[in-house]
Parts: sequence; C-alpha cells; structure tokens
Amino acid sequence: MKRGAGHPISDDEFNDLALALFGYQYGHNDAARRFWTTRGVAVFGTSHWSQIPPVPQAAFKSLTLTTFDPAAACCVFRTSGTTSGEIRGTHYFKSTELYEASAVASFSAHVLPDQVQLPMLVLAPHPQETRDSSLSAMAGFVERFLCGEHGASYWMTESQLNYQGVLHRLEQYIEINQPVLLFGTAFAFVHLLDYLAAHGRCLKLPPGSRVMETGGFKGKSRAIPRLDMLNLFHQHLGVGSRWVVNEYGMTELSSQLYLDTLSNPDAARPMWVTPPWLRVRVVDPLTLQDVPTGSSGLLALYDLANIGSVLAVLTADLGRLESDGRVDVLGRADALERRGCSWAVDAVLAKPDEVQVPLGSFGATHPTTFMDHHPVFSQIGLLRKSQIGLTEYPPMQIARLLGTLSEYWLDPSYSYRVEAISTLSETTGVHPSLLALGMNHSFSQWTARALMDLVVRRPQSSPMNRCIFPDVTLIIAASNVPTPVIFDIYSVLMLNCAALVKIPSSLARFARIFIDSLCELDPILGGNVELVSWAGGDSDLEAAVAARVDAVITNGSDKAVADLRTRVPVSTPFLARGSRSSVVILDCSALLGPELANWAQRVSTDVVLWDQRGCLSPSVVYVKPSDAISLEEVGYALNNALANWEERAPCGAQTAEVTAYTRAAWDSAIVAQLAGEPVRVLSNVVIDERCKTPKQLVGRRLWVVPLVDETGMIRPFSAEIGRISTVVLTAPVDSRETIVSLCARAGASRVCAPGAAQSPPSSWHHDGVDVQRELVRWIDIELER
Repeated sequence: MKRGAGHPISDDEFNDLALALFGYQYGHNDAARRFWTTRGVAVFGTSHWSQIPPVPQAAFKSLTLTTFDPAAACCVFRTSGTTSGEIRGTHYFKSTELYEASAVASFSAHVLPDQVQLPMLVLAPHPQETRDSSLSAMAGFVERFLCGEHGASYWMTESQLNYQGVLHRLEQYIEINQPVLLFGTAFAFVHLLDYLAAHGRCLKLPPGSRVMETGGFKGKSRAIPRLDMLNLFHQHLGVGSRWVVNEYGMTELSSQLYLDTLSNPDAARPMWVTPPWLRVRVVDPLTLQDVPTGSSGLLALYDLANIGSVLAVLTADLGRLESDGRVDVLGRADALERRGCSWAVDAVLAKPDEVQVPLGSFGATHPTTFMDHHPVFSQIGLLRKSQIGLTEYPPMQIARLLGTLSEYWLDPSYSYRVEAISTLSETTGVHPSLLALGMNHSFSQWTARALMDLVVRRPQSSPMNRCIFPDVTLIIAASNVPTPVIFDIYSVLMLNCAALVKIPSSLARFARIFIDSLCELDPILGGNVELVSWAGGDSDLEAAVAARVDAVITNGSDKAVADLRTRVPVSTPFLARGSRSSVVILDCSALLGPELANWAQRVSTDVVLWDQRGCLSPSVVYVKPSDAISLEEVGYALNNALANWEERAPCGAQTAEVTAYTRAAWDSAIVAQLAGEPVRVLSNVVIDERCKTPKQLVGRRLWVVPLVDETGMIRPFSAEIGRISTVVLTAPVDSRETIVSLCARAGASRVCAPGAAQSPPSSWHHDGVDVQRELVRWIDIELER
C-alpha cells in the first residue's frame, strides 16, 4: 500500500497473503470461524483465495466479527442505517494505520491522479463530531495527507447542511480562480444542487475542480439517476462528467473502489477499479459460484486491508466483472425483489432507452416514435377480420377443439410438445422432466368437459340485459411460467374473441410453437391468435394499443399493473393479476409419523415445478407441531425431499436479479443461527422458530415457521395479507373451516391439497376473479315490450 494503488500485486502474491490472513482470522475470529465451518471450509484444504466463503455484509449487524477483544478497539465504524431503530453494522479497528494507507493511496490515484493539492469542501460532519462514521474519517485522512496547506472545511453538523456557507466559500474560490475538491454523499449533493436551483444559482468552478461523491439513495425519499446527477453538476457547478468521481465503499471494508473517469480518461466507458490489494468475485446469489465474465451477480470483495475482521465480504450489490478486470456496479440487490408472475413484467414494461435524434449544430435531442408505422396496428386490423370467422363457431365447439388440443399436448410423443420442452429447457433452464410434469399438471385440467363447463357458466344475455363480448383482447403475458398464457388464450377464444399476445422473449419460441399446433388443429382458431412485440415502457404506444383493443389482461407487480391501468381507457375491461405467492399450512395432528415423508414429497413437487417460479410455488411452510411430529422433523423431511429432486432433476440457472433476495434471506438466517437465535439452516430449508418469514424465495428453498404463537393462537398472516394466491392445506377436518376462513381474510383465492398447487382446475378464479366475466360489458335494456 505504501507503493500506492498504481503498483500491482501478482496473483501468486495476493493468493499467499490472502491465505495467510484467512488462517489468522480463522484462528482468532470466533464468529467468522463458526460461519466458515457452516460452509464446510477450513484452513487446511483451502488452496486459493476464491475458495474462502465471503461473509454476508449483514453479519456485521448481528455478530462481533473481530480478531481481538472489541474493548481494545481504537476506532469503531458503524453503518448509517436507513430506518429508525434499525440495527447498525459495526466494524472494529485495533489500528487505523492500514485503513489510512489504503484510503489515501486509492483516493490519490483516482481522485487526484494529477497529484494536485486542492482545498476540500466536505459535505459531511467533521471526524471529531461523528467518530463512528467511516466517511468522515476518510475525509480526515485525505485532509491530513493530500490537501496540503489548503486544508479542508466541513459544512454539515447534526445532518444540517450549511448551504449559504458552502455557496459563499465556493464564490470566494471562483473569485481567485482556485480549483476545489467537493467531497460528500450523493444525497448531500442532491440537497446542495436543489438549493442552488431554487435560488437560480449556476456557478462555474475554476478548471481542475472536481467532485468525489459516494453512496446511493437506499432508504431515502428521493433517488436521482446518475446521468441526471451529472447534468446537475455541470449545470449548477460547472463541473463536467469527467471530473465527477464516484467512490464505492462500505463500512464493512477497509478499501474502496473508484470510478476511473479521471484516472483512465481514454476508456470508452468509465467503470470501477480496485486497488491491487483487493480482488472481486461476481457470484451466483444462490450457489455462490463464480458467474461467467460479463454476467451479473452479487459482488464478493476480498480486501487484504481488512485484517482485524474478515477479508471476504459478500455485498448486497449486483455487478459485473469485465475482461479487463474493471467492475460494473449495477446497484443494490434488495431493490430488485420480485415474485412469480411479476418478475418478467418489468422486462416487458421496463422503460427503454429513448431513441435520440440530433437536431442541428447545437446537438439538441428529442425522443422519436415510430408508432404510426408500428406493425402491431396492422396485426390488430387482421385480427378484427379473422374474428368475424370466429363468431360463426359455437362456443361449445371451440371448447371441444381446445380440449382435443390439450389431449394432444398430454401425449409425450406429440411433436409440438417435444419441440416446446426442448425450447423451454434452453430458454428457461428448467429441467425437461419438470417441464413435462408441469405441462401434464396443466393440460390435464383443460379437458373438453372442463372447458365446456366454463362455456355453460359464461355470462348469458337476457331480454333485459345484453352482455357484450370483446372482439380483440390484449394479453400481456409477463409470467415466468408458460402455461398461464395458454389458459388466457383458451379463455379469450371461448368468448369468440381474438387474442393479441405480448409475451416475454424467454417464452416467445414456446408461444409460437403452441400457436402453430393450434393452427394445425383448426386454422380459424389459430388465425385468431397473434404474437406481438414492442419495446417495453413505451407508454404512448401502449396507450394507443389499449385504445384499439376491447379488453386487456395483464400480469405483473402491483405497481406495474397500476401504471398500465392509467394507459387503458376507463371503459375498457381490464383484468390484472398482481404480485402473489403461495404458502403451505400443516397441522401435524392430521398426519401419522410414517406419513410425513410422503407428505413432504408431495409438497416438494409443488415447489420444484417450474423451479419455484410463478405465483403457485410455495416458499413458506406454516407448521403446528403435534406430539408425534415436531417443527424440526417437518423441516428435515422437506429438506430431504427437495434434495431428492435435486439429484433427479437439478434446478436450472436463474438470473442474479431473481435470486439475490433469496441469498440475502438465507445469509440472514445463517447469521441468526450463529448469533444463537432459534434458527436452523439446512441445505434447502430454514427452520425458523422466531416466526419471521421472508417475502419470497426461489431456487427450491423453503422457510419453515410455527403456525401458532406462544399463546396457542393461529397467527394472523399479517406479513402475507394481500399476497397469497394458493394455500396448500393439511389439517384435521374439524379445523379446516377455521383455517380456510383465515386464508380468505388474508386474500387467498384457493385452498388445495399437497401436490395439487400447480394443477388449478380450469374453473379457478385467479386472484379471486372470473376471467370471462371480467372481460364482459353489460347493457341493461329498460324498454317497454
């Protein structure tokens, strides 16, 4: 470190130092050793630094991660915390000498690569005022070693920024043409820039002035995209984007990463760079295995300066490791929570990059649209013509034809099914045997008899009431599971209505295969289904499409659904399915001891189908133990059943964005177990007697918790209200009514037996609504006859 951040450390040298530090920490850091032991890793047998399991960042909140007596610490840094009463992470230092050397070397290399000494204005409290702030401490190190005679001034006290003082000092430096260094958090800069904007001030700092900003907007009421921030720096301070350097650091580390805008100005795109004594792995959030170069995953940082705590820290941030060793930090994983049908909707409705067209020599831009020429409008026109032929089909005939198609898809040798399974396995990663099982579960419910029953139940006109069926329905199929869109198509066709289907790219080939099979069965039916695509988030185009169709069906997060609703005419029938999940309830008195393994096998089938994607996949199991079966026995039985599935049909790869929350929840459970709380973490199951439940898990993971509280009362599912789709119930007959009522109050729309979660009947009211009735408009006729 004394040589500076520009002097590399060879891979062999880094490996030797990392292994030596790991051995030291393994022997002197009790909490870390317990964690590493749970990962099955010891000093002997570890030959490379990448084999050292990174300790979750959250562990600093619950465990004392030190190699020395905390009472001997000369300095204690704490995380800021984002909510009142939140437990703060704590990092103990026996000496800050190494921390100082690391911070100063990296800051000098990336913020002051031209080796100038500048007066520094710090938008943070003085180190003496907030002794537990690592940011203020770093400002103090920079002042002491890099600012020279100019020194530093601090403009925040007790979270109050002295706007007028900062403005006055900047004006003084402008007057004498003295470049300055502004140092602070992104959110502090937002307040300063807001102040300048409110007072109509647009300064132009002297050439060579620069900004070092750090941190994000987690827990804040306002977030500013980075490009907007850069524009504001240029507009109100006269500092160009090249001179704005972002620092990526955290209380739990002793080193920092910096955006190389100043230190590598010739790079095609700025990215974050590490000091030589820090290495980065990008890992799959569930397996913690390295992902391919350029792929996204959780950032695991290995910091040789973290001598007194742990050298390896698993962050809560997503990123990519590029081939040149630089890092692309993508943002916090905990801002990416998703569930079932809502995971893919954000890919479907996500805001696209605007097409920018230069205007004249000033380089002004404006977003352009090709809406007037978009092929979707031609497709709508073709569907309206095709739908005329569909009206000649009696609904019962349509139901029989679709039932016949379901029979074909149940045949393992059916060519379209074989092709679809191969395609889906490639695009979704789900094991072929599970895809086949999932199709069997779904198509077996869509028999001709079941579909004809739906026709009988569909709304009927009378002399006093006329029901108006839609001619063209837009289906936004944003599910991770392929079969729900098929049933939506079935439902729409049985209304003698054409379907315009917008589908995620991962399911597009499957959808085309299915429509081809429908066309082969009956060209009229097949001709009334069209696949369509457009860039997600184009609100103008979506509004124009919604105005030209007669009904809309969509799946997605509650927010995405609400946003889309604003673009659909009020008079247009709108069927939306928000973010939902499923749970399991077991009253062990309904089982005999030997029956537990069979019960666990059936529940595990509900979990593994579609690799725990979709709203019908349980992730939480509520258990009321009996004298014969304990909570722990249920957890172990489920863990064994899931392990058996993993041997027969391994779980497919899932994106880092989808799995990040599961990793965070799993790590929090491991930390709780190490802290002595009543939690047991198995390979696929967490047994949590604290009654705490995560929002959602993926990757075939389950959380097992008590059904009743300490007084013996059934828990009210307060954390689940409004989110439950299906409840998988096992309980004695005399207690079922009470539990079903409880489930209904929590918003559940279905209660079923174990093993049936993924096989809802065709009559199921998804989210408690009837598809066909929701798409119908009524007109009452009040005329004398």
